[in-house]
Order: sequence, then structure tokens, then C-alpha cells
Amino acid sequence: MRCALSDGLLRAARILRYIGPSRDGAHIRAPSIDAVGTGGGRARRLNESTLASVAMASMGALAAQHGGDGVTRRHGSANAMGLLGYAPTDCTYALRLIEAGCGFMLSRAALPHDDRTARLRRKARRPGLVSSAAPLTCGSRVAATVLGTYSLGLMRSMAAVSARSGCASTLCLHGAGAVDEVSEHGGTRMVHMFSGAELARTDIPVALAWAEACRGEPFHSGHVDAQLTILCWADHPAMLHVAVQCAVLLRHAW
Repeated sequence: MRCALSDGLLRAARILRYIGPSRDGAHIRAPSIDAVGTGGGRARRLNESTLASVAMASMGALAAQHGGDGVTRRHGSANAMGLLGYAPTDCTYALRLIEAGCGFMLSRAALPHDDRTARLRRKARRPGLVSSAAPLTCGSRVAATVLGTYSLGLMRSMAAVSARSGCASTLCLHGAGAVDEVSEHGGTRMVHMFSGAELARTDIPVALAWAEACRGEPFHSGHVDAQLTILCWADHPAMLHVAVQCAVLLRHAW
């Protein structure tokens, strides 16, 4: 872990050293990476979660979980791509990140508001779910993580990276339409990985996932935030078959 993290930090330093203007002509003050997360937003400085994502990529992840609605905004993870010489667009975002050698998960701006998610977390008496970068940014090791992947092929490799970083138990989600969260347009594959090996998998039908995440409330997003589904499933009979298959993960995580 120490060796891998050290390699990640060295790679991050090399990336920052050669930061320049983006291809679309937008000059951003360097050296800085503007990103969502601790110390990010409009702070215009390198922060812990950005550095963790670069380190995760250096450990073998093709795309490290990071960002939120800020990915597609002026002050967000998109700026990190601009600093690396790319002008990201919606459909090509993840591919450009892989080409650059370090990545963030593809995410949309149309996600539930933070205050709504926070209310659900408080009601469920559970802390916020952690990303795959959490073992590098948190003071204590985490037992489990929820990881979204835009590609089914990334599940095993990303779970292995998460395990190498100290988090063996990983719940991977992949939604139809190459989204890293629950999809309303098609089914969602959910796989429980432990130390990189698959223990259980299940497919969530689109109607079930949509109804469960909405909980009967108006919802104006094209895709459902995976966190909402995870937080809601425990007390709903319709999600019992999913909860049973992932019971081992839940016991470790909470």
C-alpha cells in the first residue's frame, strides 16, 4: 500500500509539473486542479480527493470514483481535464480520462440535491457512503465501499484496486446506457466483490429500481443516484432479494 501510494503521489507530481492551457484555449492558473471534494470547488487548489483519484489511477484503476454534479460544471472536475489538455464533452468524458492516464467516473449534473440525500442518510442513521478513494482520504480504514462503473468490464479491476487500497468488500453497480449508477432506462447490474473475487450478483429491473429510488416523490433526473437506492432498499419488501444477496457487504459496511 505504501509503495503504491508513493507511486501515485509521484505521478501526481509529474502531472502537476506539466500542467498547461487546455486545447480549447481556456487558460487556468497553474499549478492547481479545481475539483469537487475536500478543499475543492472554487478553492482553485489541489485537494485530497483529487490527489487520491490520481493515486488510485496510478495503482491500476482505469477510472477512479470522484466528483458529482460538479463534473459537468465550470468549477468542478471538468477543470482537471482542462488542465491535462482536454475539453471534455458528455459522451467522451470517460474515454478522454483514460487517455490522459488518470480518471474520474462519468457523472451527470442532473442528480438529486445534496440536502435531499442528507435527509435520507440521517433518517437511515447511516453515515455517507464512501467512494473508492476513501481509504486514501479518510483517517481510518473503511470496511466496504460502493463503487459505480460505466463499464461492466471495469468491475473486477476496480474492485481489485479498491482491495489493494485497503477496502476488501466492494459493491459494484453498473446501469444500462453506460452509467455508473442505477439507470431508469434499463436494468442495473449489482455485484458484490470481495478481495477482487465475485461473491454474488443480481440484476435490478428498471421499474423496480426507479420506484424504489423515487419513493413516490417527483424526481427530475435522467438517472438515479446509486446512493439513494442503497439507502432506501433496507426497509422495502421489493428489494428483499437484493438485500439478501448483499447482506454480507451490509454487515461489514454498517
